Amino acid sequence: MLLYHCDVTLSPGEVELLIKLTRDQLEHINNPDMQLYLNDLIHSLHCSLEKVRAIRE
Repeated sequence: MLLYHCDVTLSPGEVELLIKLTRDQLEHINNPDMQLYLNDLIHSLHCSLEKVRAIRE
């Protein structure tokens, strides 16, 4: 599997949408390695979102 790295800036709303869409896709993926990767991605996005919210408050 090839993984690419790129730097992007997303709004908190866009991150929430990305988390939702990724969770939706998990239901359709039968590959355990990909499920683990996507779960890690969701966790990372959620942690980043919480940090941004804490800074803004």
